[in-house]
Amino acid sequence: FIGCLSSRSTLRGVNGRTVRRVNYRVKSSIPMAPQGKNSDLREISAIRSRENVGNYVKAKNRKKIGINQKLQSASSGIEALELLEVVDERLSPINVVTCLHTIAKREPMFPKETHTAKVQDQWNFLSSRLEACLSSLDARGVATMIWAFGKLQVNDSENQLRISDSLYRQVSERAQQVVTECNLRSLASMLWGFVQLDSSPSEELLKKLELQACRCLKHPNSHSLSNVLWAFATLRHDLQAGSFELIEEAAYDVLNSFNSQDISNTLWAFAQLEHHPSQKFYTSIQNSAISKLDDFSPQGLSNLVWSMAKFHSLQPEPRLLDGIEKRSIRRLGKFSAQALTNTLWAFGTIRHLPNIKFLRAVQLRSTAVIHQFTPQGIAVIMWSLAQLGESPVEVLLEDMQSRVVKTADEFSPQAISMILWSYSKMELKMPKELQFALGEFRAADTGNTFWALSKFDAYPRPRVLNALKGKVLTCHDRLNLQATVNILWAMKKLGQHPVGRFTQQAKDRLQKKLSHDSPDNMTQTLINAWELEDELW
Repeated sequence: FIGCLSSRSTLRGVNGRTVRRVNYRVKSSIPMAPQGKNSDLREISAIRSRENVGNYVKAKNRKKIGINQKLQSASSGIEALELLEVVDERLSPINVVTCLHTIAKREPMFPKETHTAKVQDQWNFLSSRLEACLSSLDARGVATMIWAFGKLQVNDSENQLRISDSLYRQVSERAQQVVTECNLRSLASMLWGFVQLDSSPSEELLKKLELQACRCLKHPNSHSLSNVLWAFATLRHDLQAGSFELIEEAAYDVLNSFNSQDISNTLWAFAQLEHHPSQKFYTSIQNSAISKLDDFSPQGLSNLVWSMAKFHSLQPEPRLLDGIEKRSIRRLGKFSAQALTNTLWAFGTIRHLPNIKFLRAVQLRSTAVIHQFTPQGIAVIMWSLAQLGESPVEVLLEDMQSRVVKTADEFSPQAISMILWSYSKMELKMPKELQFALGEFRAADTGNTFWALSKFDAYPRPRVLNALKGKVLTCHDRLNLQATVNILWAMKKLGQHPVGRFTQQAKDRLQKKLSHDSPDNMTQTLINAWELEDELW
């Protein structure tokens, strides 16, 4: 047998590595029974066949890689789609997903002169290929596809590339099948894509994504972790208490590697989901934020201070508040109306009084972007200034009044109540034009509005007062003692007789409070209101 192997005719076309492998097999076969020459040739033929298969696979993979490289180097979405048509027969599922990923990353996706009909035909072709290869995609491929769909939703301003309901449904179903194979980075990509799409994933899929995220927390990546948390908060998915604990513990372990965006996203997500972190974690992440304040974007600074204001039971770090104030002044020119609203609301809620330079700069910036403010944003700006004891500058007041008049029908009851309260608190004269419809007020809105109206010199219209009194009857059981005090005091000031059931409830609450503690300012206000008319007793 060794002699057979050493013959030149038998070894023709077989490399040295093959000989060594055969020799190894021959040596390892001793002391087996001798084999014939034909068996030896079959062994060599099998080895040669395996090598041919291996070479074929390598060649095929090289072709796939070559196609991928061409797709990734495409300068526009239309170039990637055209290349996809040329190499149709040689496409692998990875190539199809790479084409989609390339289109999503290009800005602009298509040149201006591109014909819409041509793009639509090529997009339909790509969609059909995506549906065909979906079942063979792994977790990473599915995550990349969903991320690309989300990116297309952001970049496709002309809505040229529509994702069919059928394709979206199939992708969501495939995501449920492969979610247990996802790592934290794939989960972050998948969730980000779902955030950008119009349709939120099913609650079942969200729960599976949450469970898998908790499984991937042993060695978390800080950026992926904060993005996953941000996405859950944006999708309004309430995490389980145990998930919060695991995520907070994992975030604490990698806190040193958090960048400014990770810090902002994490705190914003906790605040949005109404989860108050532990004091240990909160102190550490605030210290980390202080050391990276220069890296925060205007939106990041705004989200950071807004989140801190949401944690009512936790004390914010004064050094951090001062640092946010100083950095915000430098970058106010890039603050959007929403960022201004959130920042000022946060300072008003925390009752952190910024210096006058900051307040004036915020007001001037608000005047520059007044057209961007929503009705709620205008109300919040007014409320925040009133909370901080700062009257708006004349130009801002005029601009806001003008916006209020133009968009009066868009104001919610809460916004109306905040505007009225702010005018009263700042002792500003209410213009005649600012007459609002009552709308569906909440209980707290009713108390604030009654109190605010009583502070104005002008007597409110009878229909407004009657509507407010009717609202008191329907929501009296939801009013706290402070709102009760405000309403009673306001009714006395306006010469209105309190409603019987409401008065009796106020007496009951007063008795309960006095039985537990001594009268404070709030209780004394109620007593003073009752002393003005004996029949209340």
